[in-house]
Amino acid sequence: MSEKILSISIAAYNVENVIKKCLDSLCECRYFDKLDIIVVDDGSSDQTVDLVTSYVQKFPNIITLIAKENGGHGSTINASLKVAKGKYYKVLDGDDWVNPNALDQLVTYLENADVDLVINPYNEVYNDRISLINVRRNLKFNTLYTINDLSEFDYMPMHSICVKLEQYNKKVNQSISEHCFYVDTEFVYFIFSIIDSVVFLEDVVYQYRLDQPTQSVSWNGIYKHIEDYICILKRLFKLYNDTHYTNGYRQNLLFRLLSSRYKLLFYWYSNFTNTDKDYLLIDIDKDLRKLYPQLLASINLGVYSLLRIRYKLGLLFIRLLRRLLRRL
Repeated sequence: MSEKILSISIAAYNVENVIKKCLDSLCECRYFDKLDIIVVDDGSSDQTVDLVTSYVQKFPNIITLIAKENGGHGSTINASLKVAKGKYYKVLDGDDWVNPNALDQLVTYLENADVDLVINPYNEVYNDRISLINVRRNLKFNTLYTINDLSEFDYMPMHSICVKLEQYNKKVNQSISEHCFYVDTEFVYFIFSIIDSVVFLEDVVYQYRLDQPTQSVSWNGIYKHIEDYICILKRLFKLYNDTHYTNGYRQNLLFRLLSSRYKLLFYWYSNFTNTDKDYLLIDIDKDLRKLYPQLLASINLGVYSLLRIRYKLGLLFIRLLRRLLRRL
């Protein structure tokens, strides 16, 4: 059996209608035998397990199924990390898929790579269009950078990431939150906290399915699960505050990540039409300003800082303004 170059953790929850496309896209890879595919079924009640089992039976040395009780996306990452044996590690949702040719190019690169983090562009696939998301900004492809070179970054979408597994397991002493949405923020934060080197590649590997009304990234999903996002933010603010940093570049990178994710919370709230969860935004902002006054004072919220004068009135004003702008 060939050495496993890339472990791919697939979170699967009631994906009987789409998991075949996901797995078939991996099976089409020329270097399929160098993959370590771990499908973690998160307590599905449909035929997901039966479908995945048929693939495991056909490819027992490549595809593994972990069936467990429901624990959320974070629990699937935690479970797969315990058994992953690839040189690198990547996360894939069960309703998404990969470009096989691009994945072959990625595996070829990873086989001889000695870099902590590898970043690829990805496609956002909507019902009526495909949008290429290139996250490298002004940096070059196929060039070795250090964390010191990431001064323009404040986040890295999970869909773009491959992390060296040994580095992650050795240095990250935190588990991803379970029974919680939006854990990609934690995963990226943990990666930023331990990597030293990064390379950006040109191949578009990940195909990210969007425009699905049940997704947590839909407006209904965001509103429904906003408590989870707030819990994630609270955890990361505490972790940042309690950590002693020896690398100022890393500290600044993590601060920019926290700042951007905190500002995103205000952006989301400015788009909500319901108001019965407004108290959650008010509470977290007041609590964090009390717990970490210098840190919160350093976060530039832009126009959203006006909300602190009178939260409820400010939210009402911003929401009305957004509605007017949409009509123009």
